[in-house]
Order: sequence, then C-alpha cells, then structure tokens
Amino acid sequence: MDSSYRKTDGKISDPSTSPELRAGNPAEVESLLTALGKFLRSPRPDEERRAITEAIPSIADRYKVLVEQIPAVVFMAFLDGGVSEAYVSPQVEEVLGFSRDEWLDDPVRWFYQIHPDDRQRWSVDAAEILLKGNPLRSVYRVIARDGHVVWFRCEVRLVRRQDGEPWFVHGVGFDITDLKRAEQALQGEMAERERLQRLELERQIKQSEELRALSFRLLKAQDDERRHLARELHDSTGQILAVLAMNLGHIVQAAKQHDPELAKHAEDAEELVQQLSEDVRTTSYLLHPPLLDEMGLSSALSWYIEGLERRSGLKIELSITEDVGRLPGDMELVIFRLVQECLTNVHRHSESKNAAIRITRGAESISVEVKDEGKGMSPERLTEIQSQGSGVGIRGMCERLRQFRGDLVIESGSSGTRISAALPVPKDVNSSQPAKTGPLETAV
Repeated sequence: MDSSYRKTDGKISDPSTSPELRAGNPAEVESLLTALGKFLRSPRPDEERRAITEAIPSIADRYKVLVEQIPAVVFMAFLDGGVSEAYVSPQVEEVLGFSRDEWLDDPVRWFYQIHPDDRQRWSVDAAEILLKGNPLRSVYRVIARDGHVVWFRCEVRLVRRQDGEPWFVHGVGFDITDLKRAEQALQGEMAERERLQRLELERQIKQSEELRALSFRLLKAQDDERRHLARELHDSTGQILAVLAMNLGHIVQAAKQHDPELAKHAEDAEELVQQLSEDVRTTSYLLHPPLLDEMGLSSALSWYIEGLERRSGLKIELSITEDVGRLPGDMELVIFRLVQECLTNVHRHSESKNAAIRITRGAESISVEVKDEGKGMSPERLTEIQSQGSGVGIRGMCERLRQFRGDLVIESGSSGTRISAALPVPKDVNSSQPAKTGPLETAV
C-alpha cells in the first residue's frame, strides 16, 4: 500500500522511510505509518467537511469549546455600570462545587469565597487592575462549597475600550492545591530538619561549653597542684636541705682538725646540697612564683626573665606600662603562663638570641605581645597552628585565654614570630587594687 503523502511544499514524502520512526518494532511501525499516510493524503469528502462545520457553526462556539478544554477556571467580567460576570468555565463546579449559574448570578461571590486571610491582599490587587490596569499575577486561597480550601494561581488582565475606559477583565485560575500541599509538606520536612539540626547544634554547643568548663577546671586543678607542690618544695624540701647544709658545714669544720680528706669530701657534699637547694628553689618558683601573689605580674616576670637569661643566654626586653597595675590573681597567672610558654618556645625552637615582651592596658583590655628575631615558622606549620592550635603548649594558651574571653594571634615569617593576646578586664577592677587569688566569676 502506498503510504506517501503530499507535503505543504508540494513534494511527495513517504513517512515509512523515516529512520527515526523505524526505530521501534518494524511491523508495528510500518502499520502505523501506513495508516497515517493514508489519512494525510486522503482528502475528506465535502459532505463530511460540511457535517463537521455545521456541528460547530460559529467562531464563538469554537472558542468556547477550546476554552472549556483548559484544565483551569477561565472567567470574564464586564465592568460597565459595576461588575457583572459574563462567563465562567464549567471547571468552576468541578473545582469549587458551585454551578456556573450560581457563579454568574452573583457577581461578588468570588470576593466572598476568597479566604479571609487573603481577602485584603486580593482587594489591593484588584484595585491595581481597575485603577492602573496592571496585570494581576498572584496566588490566593478560595473556600469551596464544602468548606475545603483550594489554592489558585490567578492571572487576570484588564481590557479597555477605544476611549480608554475599562471594558472587561478576563483571566484564568489554575488549581495548584496539590502543588501547595507538596510544597507545605516539603516545608514541613525542611522545618523538621532545621529543628533537628538546631537541636544538634545546641547539643554540640552545650557539649563544647562543658568540655571548656572541664578544661578550665583541669587547668585550675593543675595550677592549684603546682602551687601546692611549690609550697611543699619551699617549706619542706627546702628546709630539710637547709638543715642538711648546716650539718655538713659542722662536719666540715670538725673534720678539718682530725681528717682533712674527710673534710674535703664533706665540702663537696655541702656544695652539692647548696646546688640542689638552689635547683629546688628555682623549680618551686617556676611551678608557682611566690612574687606573683605577693608583688604582682611585673615583679614575677622580672624575676623569671632574669633567671631565664642566666640559664639560656637569651637577651630579653620587658616593657610593662605603669597603668597595668594589679589584676585579678587568675588573670595575672594566665598572663604569666602565656609569657612563660612563649619564651620557652623562643628558647627551644626559634634560634633567636633576642626576645621582647610588651604588656599594656587599654580602657577595657590588657594586651600582651611577645616577639623574637628567629627563623619563624613555615606557612604550612603556621596554618596548621592557626586552624587547629596544634601543640600542647599553644592549645593550653588558647584554652586559658578562652576562659577569660581573650583571643590569641600568631604571626610568623622569615624575620621572626610575634604572638599577641588580648584579655578583657572586668569593669570593677582598677589598677590600684591588690590581686585576688580566687577564680574570676566570669571565667566559666
């Protein structure tokens, strides 16, 4: 059977030769193409064409058939002498439960069926159409006959007469209830997910705060234990060594008269005891410098730097402005430990021969800066330290400062390293107050 047909350009084409259409089952495709070709190339008889034309006799009826196939509520309302409904598609009954006659008989029904929460917004949008001619594109909720809510996406336009006066409005309302339900369900899922994420974040924050509080208590316990050990070394071990040195001195004096060789050994032992006594005293002061409690930060740091210069060969410059004065005991201890850790790192790692310390007091904070002239740190190592606070000493410094809401900044390059810290000073503390050795109320 010939399945070719005449195209609009007059050429003869056979659809069965199309490679795209022949991609399916060959026999089935061949049958379909044959039927299609016959339909396209076979003209309708005049009688059949007349019957079709008479079934839809006018352009208006044809337009009506077309409109009523649209899966939405199509409507039109005249504006002459008020608002009067001119047309509404039969979908209004399917979607809202009102017959077309009910809708057309009451030109303001639409307004009363608008959800109360959307009515004012609809009124404003309607005024924009009537007064300015602006197209309306919005979403409203409409109450159906049985009381359930239908979501509509509406698009409405104004048509004017030739003299510019409003003539009628026409528009279409798409039922998007299912889409809205899906959207609301998705929003509910997202809200629940956000709620769970918020709870998890709150849990992590609480856990982090608990860990910080535990860390502070551990550091506090460590400082208390250091203070206790320092006191024991000074009061007990130091006293015993002092008595031992005195006894050895008596032995030396007695032995010189009867046994010079024994006196020599006793003198060596006396020197060892004195050296041990000095080491115990230094260790005691490093564990917890008594000058920090008695005289304050400036005296304690001066004593510590003097000893470190003697032991390490470093040349250290200390600058503390007079207005620093006395601070709460725990804060002075934090600053002392910070400087102590920084100088220990300078001595062990920087290969610098010099270091400078500057401590100043501003209106609301204490600033501490320690810098050296050493080899510095590589960019990779500096990034690692800044992001993770690697190293026990640095983590300890950060944790101590965090308890006082302070911050630490580390800068390093080929010309050396600079460590800066800032600690807010409680408002009720002035520079003339003596130090308090108890923990600050704001520390945890």
